[in-house]
Amino acid sequence: MGKNVLIVTEEWAGSGHYMAAIALQEALLAESCEVRLIGGLGIASPMLRELSRSSYYASLAHFPAMWDHLYNRNVSAISKALQKPLAKVLGKRLLERVIEQQKPDAVISTHAYCLSALAEAKKRASKPFWLIGILTDFHVHPYWLQHGIDFYNVAHPKLAEQMNRQGVIEPDRVKAYGIPLRPSFQGNRQRNKKEWKKQVGIAPDQFMVLICGGADGYGDMVRLVERLWRIQDPLTIVAVTGKNEPLLRLLTQRFARTQHALHQLHVFGYVQEMWRWLGAADAVITKAGGLTCSEALAMQTPLILYQPLPGQEKQNRRFLIEQGLALQADTEEEAARIVMRLQRNDPDHRLMMERMERYDLQDSASQIAKWLTTMEGRKGETFYSQAGNISP
Repeated sequence: MGKNVLIVTEEWAGSGHYMAAIALQEALLAESCEVRLIGGLGIASPMLRELSRSSYYASLAHFPAMWDHLYNRNVSAISKALQKPLAKVLGKRLLERVIEQQKPDAVISTHAYCLSALAEAKKRASKPFWLIGILTDFHVHPYWLQHGIDFYNVAHPKLAEQMNRQGVIEPDRVKAYGIPLRPSFQGNRQRNKKEWKKQVGIAPDQFMVLICGGADGYGDMVRLVERLWRIQDPLTIVAVTGKNEPLLRLLTQRFARTQHALHQLHVFGYVQEMWRWLGAADAVITKAGGLTCSEALAMQTPLILYQPLPGQEKQNRRFLIEQGLALQADTEEEAARIVMRLQRNDPDHRLMMERMERYDLQDSASQIAKWLTTMEGRKGETFYSQAGNISP
């Protein structure tokens, strides 16, 4: 029998954290592990979960600049409270309600909200366990750097190098297997774009642009489709609105019934098998969610990053642009120009595709699972360099 593993996530704080946890759960089950997946705040404090959820979405909707400032300056009141007195309270609840009952060999967190509470629970657990942080963005926020975390896994080797250079964490405690992806992404990029297009019912020789905005359908898709509609070369445009039903209705009413001499438009709500559409797409225009970007990279689909959310997604965009793994469009006009360049297969496009080929972390979940099942020794210790300072 494999390891006994507890996965802690937050399903409301962007779907990427939850889907990464699902990917890990599937990979660990394939390694014969016993796995339980929970929402940390939902068990430790439903009231705090609702407060966190409502304040996060209210900030995005009404005060995006404030959220960006809080994220980049690490001064969120909730974050500070979770790191200090609340961590002990929540840690005690998680210990009593879950950890002491399950007695896991390892606890994995794909969201930082409960990480400090889990570190507190680890100090008091009757059975030692490894505590592992799985970062689901292309950025290491200081809030992840807690005492008592045994291992970290990050999205890219450059992020591991950055953490090591800070002198905070021993180098062998930082892995760079990539953001965990579901098994459907493993090996599927061997199929070419034409094959994927046939699978989803798209004309195989037509250039296809996929537009998505995460599970909540963020971004000004209407204006974006309007601008792509005016491109002179034939396009197939696929807009995925997620759970945003008003946006689905608006796009359908405005475009889907309109005939176009050159272009085809398909509008969908929430799509379960997103890998099929990412595999078929010649380009994806999306905000910069960590999971979506990783999925696109796994399928070798050029990324055009448009209207990222404040905070972590702006940091994701910065990193991916710096690494030459994505293109930036600040307006729908810029997005349209990039699409036209990609249609022509210009030199910048070919260079980006070469970089994407070298960034081959599509089997990240299974790699993490295999590594976890072979871990031995030193459980329950703290692995920070004395030279480092984990307080940002």
